[in-house]
Amino acid sequence: MTRLSSAPSRRPGPTTIAWGLSLLINLSLMALLWANPGLRQRTMEFILQEDDPEAAAELERKRGEVEERMERRRERTPIDERTREQILDRLEREKTHRGMDRVRELYEIHTQLEERRQEEWEKHHEQFKTQPERDAAERLQEAVVDLQQRQTALALRLNVRAETQAEARERQRQAEQSEAVRTLSEQTREQAGALSNQAPPQRVIDALESIGRETLERVGQVNNTGPDRITASRAQQTGDAANRMLEALSEVEAARGQVAEAPPLPESEPLSDLTQRIVRGEHSPGLEEAHTAATELEKRIAGAYDEVRSAKYAQSANVSPDVARDRVMPTEVRERPNPFAGLEHPAEGPASGHEQIRERTRAMDEAERQIREIAGTARHRLGQVEERGARTEERPVDANRLFAERQLSQQAQSRRRFTDVAGLMRQAMGDGGQEGGQAAAEGESAVRSADQPAVRRASELPPESVLNALPGRRFSADSPRKGWLYIDTWYVIGPWNSHDLTTFPALPPEQEIDFDAVYPGMVYNEAQAAGDRRRGIDRGFTVGQPRPLRWQFTQSDGPRVVVPDSRESAAYYAFTEIYFEQPGEMIVAVATDDAGKVWINGFHVATDTGLAPWRIDESLVRVWFKQGYNTILVRVDNGPRDCEFSFLITPPDALEGHQIQHRVAQ
Repeated sequence: MTRLSSAPSRRPGPTTIAWGLSLLINLSLMALLWANPGLRQRTMEFILQEDDPEAAAELERKRGEVEERMERRRERTPIDERTREQILDRLEREKTHRGMDRVRELYEIHTQLEERRQEEWEKHHEQFKTQPERDAAERLQEAVVDLQQRQTALALRLNVRAETQAEARERQRQAEQSEAVRTLSEQTREQAGALSNQAPPQRVIDALESIGRETLERVGQVNNTGPDRITASRAQQTGDAANRMLEALSEVEAARGQVAEAPPLPESEPLSDLTQRIVRGEHSPGLEEAHTAATELEKRIAGAYDEVRSAKYAQSANVSPDVARDRVMPTEVRERPNPFAGLEHPAEGPASGHEQIRERTRAMDEAERQIREIAGTARHRLGQVEERGARTEERPVDANRLFAERQLSQQAQSRRRFTDVAGLMRQAMGDGGQEGGQAAAEGESAVRSADQPAVRRASELPPESVLNALPGRRFSADSPRKGWLYIDTWYVIGPWNSHDLTTFPALPPEQEIDFDAVYPGMVYNEAQAAGDRRRGIDRGFTVGQPRPLRWQFTQSDGPRVVVPDSRESAAYYAFTEIYFEQPGEMIVAVATDDAGKVWINGFHVATDTGLAPWRIDESLVRVWFKQGYNTILVRVDNGPRDCEFSFLITPPDALEGHQIQHRVAQ
């Protein structure tokens, strides 16, 4: 009988378990690689790249050949018409759904712009009907502000200190006269602030008439005391201003109730039947019809946008609708070719199904891209209209500002090397109250005295005084840095044709700064194209067609800025912003080659006409900068050769002995 052993069974050791797990993992990886050819191929490429780059390249070449053979085999496999239509129908439904969302958005934008267009033209219509009253009120505004400034000048003259014993006896009487005239000046300013470009209320007319009579009486008292020549002259000017104001009051009274015949309100054309049925939901379009509706809405939105701008310009410039439309540059709308053109007759053959799918997909992608681009541009246009409306809505008209703007424009035409418009700018910006009016009066004296030897010497800066100028865009009185500051970063646009260096016909940047706009500029001729080819430059322009002008960012290495694409007999604009932590007066040195104009915060402050080479101190102007961001717009009209300009800033005390004493923060 066989006996069974009772010895315990042997268990696998750690080495055996590790070997088994390793075998299991390797078998699993081999199975995974065998089941997935793509993963197996990428693994082999990785191994070959590590061990043999040449073998990896050969493997890549063979893989390309295999894929090419597979693609040819697929194309030889015909796709039946039903399958092709199912594929295309599914793609078109998805893209049409997204496209229609944007078409409906475009229709809403078009509706809002049309409502705004109607609203702005109605404002102009009402404004035009009251034109006689508005003209009389505008003349009254000028007369009142002129009187206030003359009163201020007379009060300052009466308040001069007596220097001799004989004059000392008249000091008290002069002080009383000065205080009386100053009180009249304050009353006049208060009534000027109550004026608008509409007919003033009766209480304002009564107050102004009383001020005018009292001013004439006060002037008579001054003349009876036997004043000196300057005081007598200012008293005479004040009396003349008071008489002009009283005459303007009579004109306002005579113009009451007069109504001018206003031009008819312009009507807009209706949308096409297809677009109307699409946006009303009466027709379910395909992507091609949605694209057609979007391109039509793009043109209508651009037209409505231009109409809003024209109406705004007609209101501000007080011109007819036709004149406003002629002066406002129309918005350029790009021609968009139909992406589906040429797909009506598909090719024959086994590959026709695949080729049709590819061509139709490309057309649908392009149509969707264009609709998306149109919607983005339309949103931007609507935002611009709403932003301008928010800035100007119900803003009261300030008589002092209107008068100061006119005075600024006149001073900007001066050919003096040095002009002082800081006081006028403060008054136009409403900065300084009564002090601003006094600064304006003193500013006129500064302009008139700009030909004195001391000022003339100050306006002739030696080149070495600006060699240490540093670039920057931010001013702070607390910075340890000192010296002139030149502006080195600009946005520049041009060229436009310019054959007259004296008249400066207005171009689009003077109406608005729109960095997304594209304007037709100077024609790109064959001679310019040949010159660009010699230099290896491809501008992408079409010979014989106007250049599409866009704003370009430009940064200079020094004070002198050379405009891009510089041409002869051409006009350019440069725009930038600088920041002031505190408001204050500054001297700006402007130079243009050849002619030019300068606007600061929208105020025209300097003009240079005719042919003139670039000189860094060509024109010096004392100006006023507000706290925060200040805008600068420079127009440069070029004659022969290169076109360049510069813009430097320093405080007024820097011109005293050419010492740089202001702290400037970069």
